[in-house]
Amino acid sequence: MVGGAFADLDQLQRFLESDYHGAGDELTDKTQLGGAAQDADLHIELGKYFANTRKYRRDRPSS
Repeated sequence: MVGGAFADLDQLQRFLESDYHGAGDELTDKTQLGGAAQDADLHIELGKYFANTRKYRRDRPSS
């Protein structure tokens, strides 16, 4: 799980113990989306970084 909102382990634990997602979920005005846009931006930047072989070079183990 990648996201800036979970740097606080207590906050993460409370989140995981809450009613998170279900098959019948619907977006309403009560849906808490705090940090969702920032997390999406983080995922985009991570994808760009790891896709750029000039910035990220994964060493391959020798055979």
